Formats: sequence, structure tokens, C-alpha cells
Amino acid sequence: MESELSKIDQSNSSVPDKISKYEQVAECLMEEPDAEKIVSYMTHSATKTHPIVADKAFRAIVYHIMQNLDDDGAIALTNKALELMSKRSMSFLHTLHAVRMMLRDVYEELEKYDDAARVMEKLSSSSMKDTFKMEYPKYADDDIAYWKWFAEYYLKIAKYWISWDKFSAASFYIRKVISVLYRLRNAEEESKRLQQEQDEDEQKKKKNGDMEGEYPFKSTIFLRKLCLFNSASVFDLQREFARAATQYYELFQLSCNVSDKTSSTQQQNNSFLQSAMKCAILTDPSQATRSRMLGTLYKDERTHAMPQFVMLEKMYMERILRRVEVSSFEETLSTHQKVTGMDGLTSIMRSVIMHNILAASKIYRNVRISELAEILEIDQEQAENNAAKLIAEGRLVASIDQISGFLEFEGTSTDTREVYNKQISELCTQMNVLVTGGMSKKKT
Repeated sequence: MESELSKIDQSNSSVPDKISKYEQVAECLMEEPDAEKIVSYMTHSATKTHPIVADKAFRAIVYHIMQNLDDDGAIALTNKALELMSKRSMSFLHTLHAVRMMLRDVYEELEKYDDAARVMEKLSSSSMKDTFKMEYPKYADDDIAYWKWFAEYYLKIAKYWISWDKFSAASFYIRKVISVLYRLRNAEEESKRLQQEQDEDEQKKKKNGDMEGEYPFKSTIFLRKLCLFNSASVFDLQREFARAATQYYELFQLSCNVSDKTSSTQQQNNSFLQSAMKCAILTDPSQATRSRMLGTLYKDERTHAMPQFVMLEKMYMERILRRVEVSSFEETLSTHQKVTGMDGLTSIMRSVIMHNILAASKIYRNVRISELAEILEIDQEQAENNAAKLIAEGRLVASIDQISGFLEFEGTSTDTREVYNKQISELCTQMNVLVTGGMSKKKT
């Protein structure tokens, strides 16, 4: 193999002829695939031949590898090709990227998302601009095009890591995209401003040239939606439900503002809204943002038609929830939202128990632990432990009398009664003034 390729290099043939001969050798190698000969071919191409010839030689051999070998063999030899090309990365920049994307597609088809992500990560941030220019020479000096391509590339990596449950890695790339989208928005605003300053003829030329609609990249709105969806998914899967609810609702609002009214789009928007509602309901009652998010969703009339609205309304209005209502809501949850924790409770049961104890404090001045257990539909020990936890965390102002078996609520119920008494007293005073005033007028 080495001598055959050396003869091609030493011949007086033109570069196109040498490329053609290398491609013929690559094709012949696939008739009876031999890993050692293929590696020898790639090693010679990477180190001893003209860069232009080597570039085409690698494209030819990798193409044949992908077409003719089984998955394991193709992956092993393609990784070897990438290793050899990486030693002269600037000479093979365009081919290096193309081969990586081919290998990524193989990994994706095999559902090896971690390997697919790692292949894409090998494109360093310092090489991204050069790679973009070689891939899209038409847009080499277009910042908007570059930032869109950059965002797409990193969102793809984030998607792979989410599929592999590597949420910290996914978050890293999502944060990168958020900063890129900020730059992209500024670049587009500046472009629009400059466009407005041009005369009509130049505007017409611009419209016939490289406007956003003609970019071979996703729109900025689409990238924003995809970024929000990935970010919300990460928070949701990590059970950071408060942040997930905020992101899903922002995604829902953005999608409603820019999408048409087709049934498929409406269905997608409803799924975003339902995800926001589910995450808001699952949020720990101790989190300050929970009541605000519940209020925002409750006041949005579009939530009233969703199957989760019964739960949302009762939580917002601080009413006690029953097992039937909770079971109905649980049917709409995803698998990761039903995971049982160390305390033997799912996220929804934990949230409902805490909610119902706090709701009970709005109604009762005191309650027997046994009666509280019946309200919560759990055993007496669990009821006492959860009440004690809320008291210890400062989320419930109450005390437990273990001798008498009572839970005494302090402050909340008394304050509520005082408010009611004050309101009734004010109403009686106003009625008295009206009646007295009416009687005075009759006498006169």
C-alpha cells in the first residue's frame, strides 16, 4: 500500500489526476476491506502527500468506510481518520468537520448520544469561526449568519446531553446559546437600523440578496423557542420545578405570539402551557416564586380549559385537595415527575401534603393529629412528622401538643378572624350610619 501511494505522489500527474487515483485506490480497498491497509492509506495521506490530495483522499476513504463497513468497523476507522487529521487540523479543517458530522449521524442512529455529543465537542471554540467560513463561504463576513449557525450547533450538543441525562453538560451549552442569542438580537437590531437608513434602491437590492428568509439557518425566533424548551426540560428533569414552570410559560407566550392558528401549533402551545401548570403545581410550597407563578397561571384564562386547572385553582385559592383530584392530576404527569424520593413520597404527594397542612391552618385554630391525618389521607405518624418539618423550617407558625394529640395553629387563623371581625364591625358601623341618616331625613 505504501509503495503504491508513493508512486502516485512521485508521478508527474496533475493534482486532479492524483486525486482520481487516490479515490480509485480507496474504492479498491473496499472490495476486500482490510483494516491495516485502510489505516496505512490514511496514515500516508495525512503525512506524506499534498494537502489538497490528502483532503480528497480522506473524504473518499471515509465515504467508502461509512457505505461498506458495519457500524463498529466504520466507527473505529472513522475515529482513526479523525485522529490522523487532527494532527494537521488546519490542512483538513473542512473535511475534519464533514467527517465529524458523518460520525455524529452514525452515533445518533445508534442512539449513542453521549458519543455524538463528544464528537461535536471536538470542534473547539477557537476553530468555529474558521470552520463556519469554510462551510458557508457566502456568509463568511455575516455575523448574523454565524451566530445562528453557532446557536444551532450548541443546541444540538445540549439536546444530546439531555437525552443522556447529563444535565450539567447540557446547561453549559444552553448558557452559551443564551449569550449568543443576546448578541444575535443586537446584531439584527443594528442591521434593521442600517437598512432603514439606506435609500429605496439599496433596500430592494438587499431584499433580492441575503435576507434572513434566505439564510440556510433556523430563524432567531425558532432558536429562542428551542433554547427555552431545552432549558425548561433540564430544570424539569432535575426537578427544579419552579424554574421549569417559568421557562415553560415564557415558551408558551413566545410561541403564541409568533405561531399561526393551525391545530398542530395549538396542540404544541397547549402542551407548553400544561407543562408550566404541572411544574407550578409540583413546586415545593416553601418556594417564594410558587404562589406568584400559580397566580399568573390562574389569571390566564387559557389555563381554565386545561385538565390541570382543578388542581391549579385549589392550590392558588389555598383549598384542601382530595385524593381523587390528586390521582386525576397524577395521570397527566411524566415518568420522571412520579419518581419516589428517600421519604417514600413522590413530588406531587409531598407538595400536596405540605399544601394541605398550610391550607388547614387557614381554616382551623387547632386540629387533632388524627383528624389532620384523615384530611391528608396519610397515617398519623406521617401527618405529625410533616407538620413538625414545616414548623422547624419556619413555614408554619404552630405547635404540637403530643400529650393531647393536637396541632395548635398560631397567628394565621387568629389574624384571619380578627380581619373578619374588623370587616363585619366596619360593615355594621356603615349600616348604622345609613339607617341613622335615613331616619334623620324622615324627621325633617
